[in-house]
Amino acid sequence: MLKRLSKTGFFLQFIIFLAIGTILWFPAFVQPVAPVVSDLSGPLYAALNSLMQANLFISTIIAALLVISQAFLLHVLLASHDLIPRDSFIDAIIFLILMSWQPAMLCLKPAMPAGILILLSLFTIMKMYGETDPYKHVFTASFSIGIASLFYQPAIFFMAGLWFCLLTYRITSWREWFITIIGLILPLIYLFSYYYWQGSVNHGLEMVVRAFKIQFSTNDNFSSVEWVFLVGALLMMVVTSLITLNAIQDKVISIRRKNWIILDFAFAGLLILLIAKGTLKTGLYLVMMPLAYFMTFAAISVKKSRISDLIVLLFVLMVIVLHYLL
Repeated sequence: MLKRLSKTGFFLQFIIFLAIGTILWFPAFVQPVAPVVSDLSGPLYAALNSLMQANLFISTIIAALLVISQAFLLHVLLASHDLIPRDSFIDAIIFLILMSWQPAMLCLKPAMPAGILILLSLFTIMKMYGETDPYKHVFTASFSIGIASLFYQPAIFFMAGLWFCLLTYRITSWREWFITIIGLILPLIYLFSYYYWQGSVNHGLEMVVRAFKIQFSTNDNFSSVEWVFLVGALLMMVVTSLITLNAIQDKVISIRRKNWIILDFAFAGLLILLIAKGTLKTGLYLVMMPLAYFMTFAAISVKKSRISDLIVLLFVLMVIVLHYLL
């Protein structure tokens, strides 16, 4: 069904995208929820949240716009690198549904602005393919991750994804690896300069230590319904990524490499869920980007994909049902 829908044209799929978004997010505008705040929220998110506390309706609008922006950026990223058909908007529809799985979380979260920057980093890494001197791209990718960590501190672990990507591209020169460190610490230098002028350097040091502190995740007080989604999402990540990697064996090497790049970032996202305490509900949103891609590819781009299309469709319907059970 999803494969047939992907061939109906961009306009119809865009209308479906808007309709689903309106249905899922309308209650959030009727009864706005306060933005999510945690110990792992970065200073830039804290500043943004302080501006939004006075008006929950405006913060909900910003949250919705961030989700829509990520959906469009994800589609542009995938379509521009020939990973999905350009006239298909299924990836954005699936991403929107995944990002809206929890009604109580239809609000501003630190992972939302961080997700925009992680997508920018991923887009830059994709452009590195075939470059003989990718210094500018390496710096932009690491700098974007550094800024993302100022919104959501665990996002700094996406540096592991970037380093995996360098290995995937077989980049072994010390210059590129050193540039990743420069790009990462430059935002921190700006931040510490601000804290220095404010006389609160110790606060900045505590924040950095907290970001790197490994505390294995607990259940975050998940309900049984939330556990169903979490387990289902992880199983879907495994199943669809394996289907995708198997299906691209006959593709050109650039497509194979770029699929592995997305998988590298998926591993980094899963790493955050594992080692950063208290991130399951918030950090899970950073895993939705690769999950949406693998689900889309498995549903519409695999030859003889009736079974994989059905699996993805059933999971999407399950997410919608769980949305109204929570």
